[in-house]
Amino acid sequence: MVKFSIMTLSKKPHIHIVGHGGTIGMEDVVYPDGTKVRMPAKNAQDLLKRTSKDIQEMANFTFSEFEKEDSTNLNPYHWSKLAHEIDRIQKDEEIDAVVVTHGTDTMTYHAGAISLAMGKHLKIPVVFTGSQKPMGQEGSDATPNLEEAIMTTRGARELGLNRTLLVFDHRVFLGSRAVKISESRFDAFDSPAFPTLGEFVGSGIVWSPVAENIAYEDKKTIHQKLDNGLKAKFDFNVVSIELTPGLNPIFPKAILETGKCKGLILKSFGGGNVPDKNYKEAGQETNLIPMIKEATNKYKVPVLVTTQFIGGKTKMDQYGPGKAALDAGALATGDMTHVMSPVKLMWLVGQTEYQTLEEVRRGMLTNFVDEISTV
Repeated sequence: MVKFSIMTLSKKPHIHIVGHGGTIGMEDVVYPDGTKVRMPAKNAQDLLKRTSKDIQEMANFTFSEFEKEDSTNLNPYHWSKLAHEIDRIQKDEEIDAVVVTHGTDTMTYHAGAISLAMGKHLKIPVVFTGSQKPMGQEGSDATPNLEEAIMTTRGARELGLNRTLLVFDHRVFLGSRAVKISESRFDAFDSPAFPTLGEFVGSGIVWSPVAENIAYEDKKTIHQKLDNGLKAKFDFNVVSIELTPGLNPIFPKAILETGKCKGLILKSFGGGNVPDKNYKEAGQETNLIPMIKEATNKYKVPVLVTTQFIGGKTKMDQYGPGKAALDAGALATGDMTHVMSPVKLMWLVGQTEYQTLEEVRRGMLTNFVDEISTV
């Protein structure tokens, strides 16, 4: 394994920090009447001033304020907008890496979207980070997370890992594989279906063999792959439904009948099983198989089946209900996260080369940025 510390890298890099709202960009303001309100901090430069002197001196920094929104309100419009901003930044050959400070609630969606939008077009590391407590609040995780994100950009640049990454609580995740697992703990993120890329030990980061392999493979094939440019268009019209016992098929059917749905995701109970029977004595339909057939045959809408379990995999051919859904035209998402599945589907249907049902199916099974390994 390779280790980089703040003292071992010789060249002083140029790092651009993009302020994108979230808790890390907030501070508690106390009014004269004693009321305490959480308000946006002035700018990303103020965040850097809270870090150690070593961190501030390890690189040349530039800044931009992009959004000051709660990440709950961010959507594919913002994904595309940030992708274009990162593309603009990386065209400046003086800039070696980008750090994005972001709210934790939808950070994994944004990181996954940037991974796909940039693809092989990404020439520098992009690192997302955030915090569970505002910077300046006692016991906040904001400063260590920002410091480690900055250190990660240096190590990733030296390693040749020009990918979208997420850094939180001393660990480095691949952006297309991270999920949020806690709304309050400092170790709020995990990568249950893919190895962690790096971990901070003492003053440095230790990269895993997986990170080294990704960087090696990217370097080895860099002259063999065409740069198809930025692909930052996402289609909003994808619907995800969590299966519950007794779900009436009329509800997903009503969505299909709008004519606006471009993709339907069914979050299954386990490894991809979908209810395939009706019970007259219950007095309500529960069989979702005819709906899947109608979606794929009549409306030409792709139907994906994921799992509700973090770190789970869809293996739809193991049981009858799963096999029935496969035969009806549903597609298993393998070990893609429940975050990456809708992000990838929104991205695919937004691209001109993935307009037919078969094209989208082929795209979902294609590994673009290490977001999927098995189906």
